Amino acid sequence: SRHSVVNPAREAMRDGKPVVLASQVTGGATDFAYFNGFLLLEDGACTGGGLSLPHLQTKLAYLLGHREAVEVAGRTLGLDPCQAFDVCMTASAGTRA
Repeated sequence: SRHSVVNPAREAMRDGKPVVLASQVTGGATDFAYFNGFLLLEDGACTGGGLSLPHLQTKLAYLLGHREAVEVAGRTLGLDPCQAFDVCMTASAGTRA
């Protein structure tokens, strides 16, 4: 539909911008096993599943502010920038500080 976020998200990823899927569920496990979520994950979107909203926002802000360092670290591990961002985004997911 014209209201779908899939095409704008895909365009953002093509422009090298990380796309992070987050749930509106405030507690419990989340997954993105629905059609649009699956399409975006397949295209390289990151998942914020397992993180509380404040944790997700803080982590996202930090990583966006340090994108070059994330990409350099990723290259040393043989990861493309999207993969490196995803690894950093999901590191410690599911744990509570």
